Amino acid sequence: TYGAMGGAKIIFFPLPYFEVFMTAIIWDLDGTLLDSYDVIVSGLYGVCKEFGYQGNIEEIRTEAIKHSVSYFIDKIVKEKGLPFEKIKERYSQITDENNDKITLMKHAKEVLEGLKEKNIDSFVLTHRGLSTDFVLNNVGINDFFKEIITSKRGFKRKPDPEGIIYLIEKYNLDKNNTYYVGDRVLDIECANNANIKSILYLPKDGLTIPTGKETYIVSDLLDILKIV
Repeated sequence: TYGAMGGAKIIFFPLPYFEVFMTAIIWDLDGTLLDSYDVIVSGLYGVCKEFGYQGNIEEIRTEAIKHSVSYFIDKIVKEKGLPFEKIKERYSQITDENNDKITLMKHAKEVLEGLKEKNIDSFVLTHRGLSTDFVLNNVGINDFFKEIITSKRGFKRKPDPEGIIYLIEKYNLDKNNTYYVGDRVLDIECANNANIKSILYLPKDGLTIPTGKETYIVSDLLDILKIV
């Protein structure tokens, strides 16, 4: 581009264009940010007793952590021949009575604050349903998230990546700088299916067995700040 100044021609060269890729974190909730498995296991145990399913606490805990609540309820459905929704509804009623007992995992709030200071957006993709807002507000972290996707949004369940892909497309997230953080194998599979990076949160008492497909493994949530 040419300009004139005092009869002389000045040439303006366009500045080089640098595309800026922002980092983003998508969070699982239960067992990752929320210390909720005691409430979940208690709810499933209550359902077992009511519907006559012989399940012990350790079996329930293992199945819920390694797989999911729905996976365990499916086992009751197959043995007792009862409708899935009937058992799931009763489970939700039991856990709703105890959701105020859910607390944060160690350093959960601190890592969210650290990410905010680094201008890194946080999102949520969880199988948790209508109780999500109450729980997040009760533990004081609801305002850290740009968007929260619960099971009530209707996306396919993890490890299907539909929910993550929705966030990537809506917010134009860069896959190379987007991470999904979870505590189960299905969370890692979900990240891999979306072609983003994965962080397995595996505390010292965690039951998940790493598969080698994780991008990173951390035992303390604060270690995430060293990764991103």
